Amino acid sequence: MVDTKQQVLMLGGGLMVAFGFMFMGAASLSGLTPSGNPNQGGERQQINATLPEQNYAEDGFGFSLSEQAYLAANNQVVFVTAIYDEDPQVFDDLQGVQQDFGGRVYYSTVNSTDTQIDNDIGIQNFPDIIVVGDQRTQSGPYSIARADNNRESVINTICSSMRNVGDSAALCY
Repeated sequence: MVDTKQQVLMLGGGLMVAFGFMFMGAASLSGLTPSGNPNQGGERQQINATLPEQNYAEDGFGFSLSEQAYLAANNQVVFVTAIYDEDPQVFDDLQGVQQDFGGRVYYSTVNSTDTQIDNDIGIQNFPDIIVVGDQRTQSGPYSIARADNNRESVINTICSSMRNVGDSAALCY
């Protein structure tokens, strides 16, 4: 016979699994998970990327979404990619945001024609800001999120994308 405590634990576990599937379905439908199969042909894709020397790049860092996720998860950093269609000045309010996080944030702007990231997640409207961090999710050791085009939203998204905010706690809380 199952006692009340075991019933509650089983119900709680079931709810956590159900919410996990709902979250992944919502994330997938909203375009926050990469499309395509990273293991096409049964082979694992080898990622051989290293962190850039600078925390800011005007024309992107040249990393795919998978490479950003790999670097974020293995180095406890966050990548912010601001993708524009015509005018990079649309992101002027975000300049220097990477400096607020003590070297843990890599910020770049990139034209939509010069990156594959928008295709990887299905972005159709620009400008758009993608944040890839080391916060664990049910789908893996990294997180992918979108931020609104304002400094406060980007900072909040960066903070929620960090597994451990560390020295940035004052900025994040």
